[in-house]
Amino acid sequence: MKLYSKILTMVGLAATVASCSDVPAPYELNFDPTAAYTMPYKNASLQNNFNTITVNGIAWSLGSTYAKASGYNADDKSYTATEAWLVSPAINTTTTENAAYLSVDYVVRYGSKEEADLKANHRILASTDYAGDVTKATWTDLGFTPEQSNDWDFKTKEIALPEGLVNKERVVFAFVYKSGDKQAECSTWELENFLVKAGVPVADEPTPTPDPTPTVEPTGEGTLASPYNVAKALAIIKAGTYTTDEVYVSGIISQIDDIDTGNYGNSTYYISDDGKTPTQLEVFRGYSVNGEKFKADDEIKVGDKVVVLGKLTLYKETPEFAQGSKIVSLNGNGGTVEPTPEPTPDPVGENLLSNGGFETWADGLPTGWKSASTASNATLSQSTTAKSGSYSVLVEGATANKRLASAEMTLAAGTYKFSVFYKSAEAGVNGSIQLGYATVDAENKVNYVYSNNYVDSSDEWKEQTNTFTLEAETKICLVVMNSKKPGKSVLIDDASLYAVQAASAKKR
Repeated sequence: MKLYSKILTMVGLAATVASCSDVPAPYELNFDPTAAYTMPYKNASLQNNFNTITVNGIAWSLGSTYAKASGYNADDKSYTATEAWLVSPAINTTTTENAAYLSVDYVVRYGSKEEADLKANHRILASTDYAGDVTKATWTDLGFTPEQSNDWDFKTKEIALPEGLVNKERVVFAFVYKSGDKQAECSTWELENFLVKAGVPVADEPTPTPDPTPTVEPTGEGTLASPYNVAKALAIIKAGTYTTDEVYVSGIISQIDDIDTGNYGNSTYYISDDGKTPTQLEVFRGYSVNGEKFKADDEIKVGDKVVVLGKLTLYKETPEFAQGSKIVSLNGNGGTVEPTPEPTPDPVGENLLSNGGFETWADGLPTGWKSASTASNATLSQSTTAKSGSYSVLVEGATANKRLASAEMTLAAGTYKFSVFYKSAEAGVNGSIQLGYATVDAENKVNYVYSNNYVDSSDEWKEQTNTFTLEAETKICLVVMNSKKPGKSVLIDDASLYAVQAASAKKR
């Protein structure tokens, strides 16, 4: 590992908090120089608590599921010389194992294929003295050399931390991207699933020994009256006997990665039986009490006692509640009855979608199902397995979230009911979808608004509905998101959009 101090040109150095639009004055970072997260620390999207610092060119783009750096400007198809930093929050690497590692999923496409260029333009650094100014910190290069890809499938890279970065109260990591102003000098680098964890990388682990007898007895039936404890939930996941049924699990919040109080309104946190981190269950992007969106950063805190309702799963090596779980009891409040959803009003008028049955196709796409924005990013194909009529649309799964999006439409203020029928594209290989819509501005920039519920596909056609309200006339496109977890292909058919209050749509 090479240890060096990185001195940057101060002119033009600007920092942004982890947001796609807010650009504060230089050095106004969303960074607490005294705080540090404990291991394991996981941040799936590298969004909350990360900072972007742009020396020149184009800043890191922080989306809902991944971070992206590129010197390519899609608006005018130009290339810009760029140096951009993405800096993590501080992490305490103190551990009795005297070893820790960084894991991150990445993809690098385009640009130079030379190994020296790949390494120089995509660096991963670490510092124990970073306090908000990258020019004054001492950085250790972790020796990352990416593999260039021909597709957008993410690879996982695990890097053992050198001795000088282990058992430190504060370690900050930085992803440093560089590009030139020519096509051959400009790559695209995407990141997701940032993790810092005690131990050695999986590839370096010795032959496992049998687990010791757990200190907490697994208990519970997975019901509201008798929820599983965390030990029981972990045992079920380890044995591979979990199903797609929702279960109740009680525990104490042991770690909170992030709480989103914006459009998504979810949080990634962990629970354990004793409130400590060594044996814990991840709650991935779960919702607040009774499935409500989080509205404040202090709605939950470490030490809170909760009962969570959701679906258990194993993602790679992480036992977790799948996205979309909800808290039904918080410190003894709630949980006595299951919330009853409000009835959806009956539709009014005609189906506002002209090709909801996916019967009409042109240039390999269903007519009316191509957004002018980036909302349409899924690979689509025509399928003869249909709920009705002759065709449905197959939405391919991938390691990133993929979206089937409609053409833009302008809807009047009102409440609308968006419904689709869905099933697995391959027998026994189930995917997961979420319905929503995206508002689209004059420059075709989008803002996604999803329902709280993910639903898993099966070999039978099932209907899923999302009811939403627009407060004013709004240009939108409808979205069916095929989740990267598990990333399997699904079929969609018989889509419909009805006004359930007096409202109308303008012609596309």
